[in-house]
Amino acid sequence: MTKYDTDGNRQWFTEVASPENSVALFDEAYGITLGNDGTVYATGWTYGDFSGQGGTLEAFRFYDAWLAKFDNATGALEKLSPNPNQDIVQFGSPTFDFSWGLAIDSQQNLYNVGWTLGSLGGTNAGQEDIWIAKTRPDGTQEWIRQFGTSGADGLYLGSVAIDAQDRLFVAGYTNGNLGGTNAGEFDAWVASYDTSGNQLWIQQFGSAETDYATKLTVDTSGNVYVTGFTEGSLGATNAGAIDTWIAKLDANTGALENFNPAEPIVTAPIVTAPIVTAPIVPEPPQPQLEPFNRDLSGTPRKDYLVGTANADQMEGKGNRDLLTGKQGDDRLLGGGGVDRLEGGSGADQLQGDAGNDILEGDTGADQFIFNTGKAFSRQALGVDRIMDFSGAETDSIVLGKRTFSALKSSSGEGFSRRKEFAIVNTNQAAKASRSLIVYNASNGRLFYNHNGAADGFGKGGAFAVLAESPTLTANDFSIRS
Repeated sequence: MTKYDTDGNRQWFTEVASPENSVALFDEAYGITLGNDGTVYATGWTYGDFSGQGGTLEAFRFYDAWLAKFDNATGALEKLSPNPNQDIVQFGSPTFDFSWGLAIDSQQNLYNVGWTLGSLGGTNAGQEDIWIAKTRPDGTQEWIRQFGTSGADGLYLGSVAIDAQDRLFVAGYTNGNLGGTNAGEFDAWVASYDTSGNQLWIQQFGSAETDYATKLTVDTSGNVYVTGFTEGSLGATNAGAIDTWIAKLDANTGALENFNPAEPIVTAPIVTAPIVTAPIVPEPPQPQLEPFNRDLSGTPRKDYLVGTANADQMEGKGNRDLLTGKQGDDRLLGGGGVDRLEGGSGADQLQGDAGNDILEGDTGADQFIFNTGKAFSRQALGVDRIMDFSGAETDSIVLGKRTFSALKSSSGEGFSRRKEFAIVNTNQAAKASRSLIVYNASNGRLFYNHNGAADGFGKGGAFAVLAESPTLTANDFSIRS
């Protein structure tokens, strides 16, 4: 957390992190707001433990949401949690809980919003669900609401606002029927809640293509303004690929309203320059594992890459990316950051790389690849969550021998040395196992037990979690050089 004056001079810098004795990988901040006295509040998520008692990954399980309070003048962390052992409020389910935004009402109650793969404020409806939590000024949580469909329901940074009447407004995206019938793929939605957690209304709208709401604000005249992006024709004919849109809604009812500009919008003529082409010099053919019709590469920022009905290759690179392969046999590479890779139909190859990624193969014989080309590293691999592993669809988990260097099994399907794979029912049993790849069938966690017979994982550790803890056998693995 840092503060600058209007001349760009830094006033203070405060770092908040899990204790050194906790097993922590990431502490991340994404939302900030100010109280009426200038007090600074922030929210985000952590893979660690803010309780001050040195928790473990087994205790907290993936990401938890957190809420913190800072002095505006000095940046000092102030006590917010009612727990005597901690200053920061931390809460979550046994799986992924992301806090994306934060707002404050006239009574200084805090509202943070996010999405979860677990049951945080109710039973999970399917995949990602939305959650909204209200925290009183003394740090006690008054209520938490969770809602969603059987599909994917999420939201982005900056997707929460409060008006002068203390009504809460939240916006996001869904591929289900959240506030109406889905128009095609992902639709935008906007919802309103009162301070007691009652939903006042919810509005869903979209085109036949993908439509995301990414940010919203409110005015003093009873209007809500929402913006986002679309691949379709949402308010006008699509100009080519991904277009920006803005919508106006009635704050009382959620009804979409028309814009009535005070003055006509003046557009300048588009000047096109002649296209100069140079002769194309053919390159000698390069060997490929398989042909791909489109090669999409992201940026170091947050990217949303969408494939075609053919075989595509997509790489997210840095930051938190969403890669959707659609049809065809696609290859999806997450790169750094916490990414979501959705294969779609077809026999897809999904490789999350660094970061705790979410991998969803969908239908077809999919491959979930763990191979950095270097020795195993928790930082280089993260702990990926495989959402829909299915042996019946001949999905496979691919292990690279350079990364899992202790493996002596020959390259090919399954383990040629049967003792290198084991199934247990507790994390402690995984640590004590003599096998190198160990699956905890009770919670779906998959471990690399680098040191074999010695207690603990050595230089290894957890590298994947299989949602719903499906049955896993040695034949579900593929070993590659």
